[in-house]
Amino acid sequence: ASYNTAVGYQAGYSNQTGTQNVYFGSSAGNASTSSYNTLIGFQAMTALTTGANNTVIGNTTPTNAAGLFNADTIQVTFLKQGLQE
Repeated sequence: ASYNTAVGYQAGYSNQTGTQNVYFGSSAGNASTSSYNTLIGFQAMTALTTGANNTVIGNTTPTNAAGLFNADTIQVTFLKQGLQE
């Protein structure tokens, strides 16, 4: 694995072979081993084992998407924890 950037607890944790990936968020791509991906968000694409050239943004976006190539996935999640109206 080379030329990867990981920010967040266990982001890109198991990547031993993938190159040129960006992982941003807790557990983003933590079991992913593919290359040329941008994974942003809590548990974004945690198990992308094959496939490449993907951009994934969102909270718990598809967690197991083996064989995903050239995909752009955006999932918008609104959380209202602890908010009073």
